[in-house]
Amino acid sequence: MLDPDSAAGLPYDVPAAFTAGALIGVATDWLQRGCPNTPAEMAALTWPLLIAHYGVAKQDA
Repeated sequence: MLDPDSAAGLPYDVPAAFTAGALIGVATDWLQRGCPNTPAEMAALTWPLLIAHYGVAKQDA
């Protein structure tokens, strides 16, 4: 079994892996459904989920 901590000396980052998997899943589902929404709409749908997961407030530009 591969030791995640030994890979290139980098620690395994579970939150980063979780987020990457979620985003890849959303993109895959979007593509399989024929891209029914624009990329901007998908970002608008996805962003609140990331905010809720990480518990951070969106900063005004």
